[in-house]
Amino acid sequence: MKMPRLRLALAALLVAAPAMAGRAVASPYTIAMLYGTSDNPAVQACAINNYGDIAGTYSSGSANAQSRMFLYSAGAYFTLPDAPNAASNSTSPLGINDSGGIVGNYYVSGSNSTNGHEYGFLYCYNTFFPLSDPNALPDSQGATWTEAHGINDQGAIVGVYRDSRDISYPYLYAAGSFNPFPGAPGLVGTTIPYGINNNGDVVGSYSDISGHQRGFLYSGKQFVSLDAPYAAGKTVATGINDNGEVVGWYVNGSGNQEGFLWNGGAFTTIDAEISGSGNTVASGINNSGQIVGTWRSADGSLKLGFVATLTALWRDAQDIGSGWKWLSWFGIFDTTSSPWIYHQSLGWLYAYGTSTYSLWFWDPAMNDFWWTRQGVYPYLYRAGDGAWLYYLRGSSNPRWFYNFKTLAWESR
Repeated sequence: MKMPRLRLALAALLVAAPAMAGRAVASPYTIAMLYGTSDNPAVQACAINNYGDIAGTYSSGSANAQSRMFLYSAGAYFTLPDAPNAASNSTSPLGINDSGGIVGNYYVSGSNSTNGHEYGFLYCYNTFFPLSDPNALPDSQGATWTEAHGINDQGAIVGVYRDSRDISYPYLYAAGSFNPFPGAPGLVGTTIPYGINNNGDVVGSYSDISGHQRGFLYSGKQFVSLDAPYAAGKTVATGINDNGEVVGWYVNGSGNQEGFLWNGGAFTTIDAEISGSGNTVASGINNSGQIVGTWRSADGSLKLGFVATLTALWRDAQDIGSGWKWLSWFGIFDTTSSPWIYHQSLGWLYAYGTSTYSLWFWDPAMNDFWWTRQGVYPYLYRAGDGAWLYYLRGSSNPRWFYNFKTLAWESR
């Protein structure tokens, strides 16, 4: 079969294929605790990006201890500076994107949370950029108030500000401008956005007319309320990844906080319990299914960050029955013999990974490994010869691939 030569821009494929992850296991997630450093063992993990970098705060854990902002990257902690003129213990990170931009809040020196000026911030290139919505007018005590909660890879930031009547309003900051964010269908002044993904989907919380705090997902100009099944009147959504997986926390019937994962209508409790009863707050999730948050002992004497890694590889695929699944970008495949899958066109493949955001396969017909992901497929990176391939969708027996290294078609 003679195949036409493709004139495709190889420049579009200049992305680095990551190292292979371990195979998926049956448990929904695994937990790893963040114990901080010898000087700062009390850790609060607030946000995580797609490189696994974590932003948070840590301290010695003693009474009146100085809390410092940190970046945890490649297994090491890096202490970050406080915002200029920030009051002690007030610089708090809440979001991080893939460029390393961190957003959060701080109070100016000499003020506090009840009568002082609060600013959001963007920290990037070792520089703090204060964020203050122009509609954040002084209240009766002369204080202004703006918070920055989440940031995506396009630099869009979500948060809230207060007006002169001390009523809170949500905003979306993009392209250098503050823009109003729509209020959820509840009480005025209660919509608080906490996270935004690269699709522009936003999560947060609001209070309904009964005074119950509910989580929300805002997608396609529509609000979806999120209520954890065991919540006793309070659910807060804090983070969302590009796969639409949402994390947050709720208060249970015993008055304790529990973390949660929401995916397509299904809730999973995230519990980082390590010693007796306590409180778990999930605050961020990346595209690989890594969830960060904080566990606190019931008496408040111990505080540790954690990373929960989701291990169900095909959790975002649609189940179409009898072991068969469908992904809009990858097609139809059978998972009955998982981790082996049988793809409708590609045939037998052995899957490695914990998320469809990054997939490695052993391909017995090629006798080699190849990597792909959503947004890259049908382009593949083959490990053995370091070649990028273009798979001709639907071809089977044989399958046809264009090799950008040899500039020729090959069949397998």
